Amino acid sequence: MQALALTPAEVATLEQACANIAKLRQGALTIELTDGNGRPLRGIPVRIEQKKHRFRFGGQPNELQRGVVSAQEQAAYEERFFSLFNEFAWGFVWRSYEATQGNRRNDVAEIGLRLAAKHGTTVRGHALIYTQEHPPWFTEIGAQAEQFRVAEAHVRDLATRYKGRVSEWVVVNETKNTFSLAGMLRGQQLIAPLTESTRQGVVDYVDPAFRWARESDPSAILLFNDNRVVSGKQLEKIEAILQELKRRNTPFDGIGIQTHMKNEGRVPLDRMQANLTQLAQYGRLNLTELSVPSRPSTPSENLFDSESWAGWSEETQAAYALAMYIIAFGHPAVDGITYWSFTDRRLDPNTTATGLLREDLSPRPIYEKLKRLIHEVWQTRWDGTTDSAGGLRLQAFLGDYTLIATMPDGRKVEMPFTVKNRDESVKLTVK
Repeated sequence: MQALALTPAEVATLEQACANIAKLRQGALTIELTDGNGRPLRGIPVRIEQKKHRFRFGGQPNELQRGVVSAQEQAAYEERFFSLFNEFAWGFVWRSYEATQGNRRNDVAEIGLRLAAKHGTTVRGHALIYTQEHPPWFTEIGAQAEQFRVAEAHVRDLATRYKGRVSEWVVVNETKNTFSLAGMLRGQQLIAPLTESTRQGVVDYVDPAFRWARESDPSAILLFNDNRVVSGKQLEKIEAILQELKRRNTPFDGIGIQTHMKNEGRVPLDRMQANLTQLAQYGRLNLTELSVPSRPSTPSENLFDSESWAGWSEETQAAYALAMYIIAFGHPAVDGITYWSFTDRRLDPNTTATGLLREDLSPRPIYEKLKRLIHEVWQTRWDGTTDSAGGLRLQAFLGDYTLIATMPDGRKVEMPFTVKNRDESVKLTVK
């Protein structure tokens, strides 16, 4: 962290987050090991291995969806991606999904869902309603009632079709920039005040969208997603929309936060923590789109109200990303983090040169450091022996595990179990 020249307030924020991680993400685990007759297995060597975090550490395999990874590169890409992440976001933007009305690209969706099944990850769909990515044919629909009818059919089709396979949906994206179901003020809305009439217009399409999605898939996690929160630049506008959604009892489960630091700058970590806490009064949080620059922006790359920082480098990228992960993992309202730019092959001005891997797919320092943090520092592995009552006691991160018991006859018996709570008791039987 030395490269970031942290202030005393930032140091205190990180120290508190680290203390919170031990309290929030770990718990006291008690295991009782018995034989088939219920008798305790005493003095049995045991190895405990965590296989998956309960917390959602996600990525976005944009390159696989766009087909810019060659057949020769794909195995290495998948190994690096899925050895780091237990969830990924997959694009369902309407412009690509149904470029021609009635011709829905379910084949592209299936690519992502097959990847999830292959690697045992969950999927977040992005996004059901995002007017910047609506197809041209939709924006040409003149009558508002017809727009709502078509949008409802779209939301219900996706949520129903992929029920049980897509566990989370970004239902609406960047609403503060979007004054109606078919209109976005890209950039202008970042500067202009959010008037009461605009707020009501936004909520008039956001609220039904969540109700359509909830009715179509009651089990899915439904997210409201927007940006410029950690800097606080647009927090007041987002709060105004969320307040009205709360007043209407809109059925959303959480708030997705876009955190592209190329657009937000080198935000002080204590301010970031305070803004997350401010937003948490409206619901659970998920850092759905995180990216950190590996170099300063050029003037031509600056967008809207972005603030470039001359100190961005591969070293500070890694340090700042780790700090953000520590703050998020240590915040009681945060349920997940998704790093948005896996490689520099991503084509998006907001995320240029922010990849965990470079364009040639070689890992940047940020990749190796995140992998160590998530899968070593924050992962439970334990070796020991059962006591006289056949018991084991340890501190464990929440998630999925395998217990490997070495029996007196030399057999190794593997048994899966899950730690869901911070005080968990598990009884396992060796047969």
